[in-house]
Amino acid sequence: AEHVAEKYGATPEQSAKNRANIQARAAELGFAMTGTADSRIYNTFDAHRLLHWAHGFGLQAALKHRLFAVYFSEGGNVSDADVLVRAAADVGLDADAARALLADGRYADEVRAEERYWHAQGINAVPAIVINDRYAIMGGQPPEAFERALRKIAAEG
Repeated sequence: AEHVAEKYGATPEQSAKNRANIQARAAELGFAMTGTADSRIYNTFDAHRLLHWAHGFGLQAALKHRLFAVYFSEGGNVSDADVLVRAAADVGLDADAARALLADGRYADEVRAEERYWHAQGINAVPAIVINDRYAIMGGQPPEAFERALRKIAAEG
């Protein structure tokens, strides 16, 4: 809660309301989010390195979904190498190769470059959905916000 208050200026009450809204939206889609005000926020840099690597095997989306489940539903530490290796193996990636990648720092430069690029585009928080490299939908929005945005984008042609 302190991290959210410091980063976004949200009161504990606002954070609780936002968390409840996001958990309700996730539940509507069959995704359990078990986070509480005391849940840890982990550094996901190594997870992003693994995601970069997984892209080359066509497994980036599968790994991202698995990591979401690990963190949001299972309360797992997505900065822990063992947790990351298990998640990679769960989606069919080679566990030994994943462990080696995490140990040797591979793809750090690529991930940092992507981070700089998106920050330069004004993306400083997640979730952020970028459409056609031109439009951004920021925050955990309800489906209606996506519908409005997509209709507006389509109308601009």
